Amino acid sequence: MRRFTVLIIVFGVSAMVARAGGDETKLEARMSAGANAEAKGKYEAKDSRTRLSVEVQGTANAVPGGAVRIVIGSFSATVPFDAVANNFDLNLDSQDGDAVPTVSAGDMVQVFDARTGGLMLSGPFVDK
Repeated sequence: MRRFTVLIIVFGVSAMVARAGGDETKLEARMSAGANAEAKGKYEAKDSRTRLSVEVQGTANAVPGGAVRIVIGSFSATVPFDAVANNFDLNLDSQDGDAVPTVSAGDMVQVFDARTGGLMLSGPFVDK
């Protein structure tokens, strides 16, 4: 079972750094809306491992049965509300066999209400 968390704050960060072990890309996105809604995205790629996470919290649909749709370019995932963590959390890791999309600096993260289709949060990935 994958754990999904949605935190809404959009502000991105992306960087490619050469290291002894190979090239590494680290990007970050932060989104916010209203007083409580916020999201945070992270993308890391190093050698053969790629990870993507998006956490969303404080949205109006953050109730049992609620869900968000997270879109990054052509990638889209519907994430159910996690009542235990009280948020939405998308975690993908290539080492767990997940298909992780490639993310670049400037790519937008969009968070939609899965029921109504309304855009709730968005923001770019930027160098970290």
